[in-house]
Amino acid sequence: EARTVKRRTVQLFFILSFVVLVYILAAPLFFKIFFPAYLESVFYSQLIALIVLLQPRNLADMFLFAHSGLKDRYIITILSSATRLVLFVVLIALYGILGAFAAVAISEFLNSCVVFYLYWRFERTSKSTS
Repeated sequence: EARTVKRRTVQLFFILSFVVLVYILAAPLFFKIFFPAYLESVFYSQLIALIVLLQPRNLADMFLFAHSGLKDRYIITILSSATRLVLFVVLIALYGILGAFAAVAISEFLNSCVVFYLYWRFERTSKSTS
């Protein structure tokens, strides 16, 4: 049910927020113990960990996959891939590894916006037809 997806999305976001916070705080120690040769990578791993906060959108994405038509799947897939590709080409050329992070973060954020918009639209149209 659509209400369950909303509730679970919020719950998952808060759980992942705690996990990401713990990782960000523990990453320097973790790298010092297990990957001492790569201490300069701590910052990048902490940045990538922030992207995990956008993953609750997968619940809405799965709901759409199960209940919506192919059109929504195509919209999500094509926009996500095209956005990521363009951002990688532009931002990596300009900013290197930080550009790669920015490309992933921006494309994940935009993909989340598209998924939640399509979910909201589906939910709204299904309420009006019932």
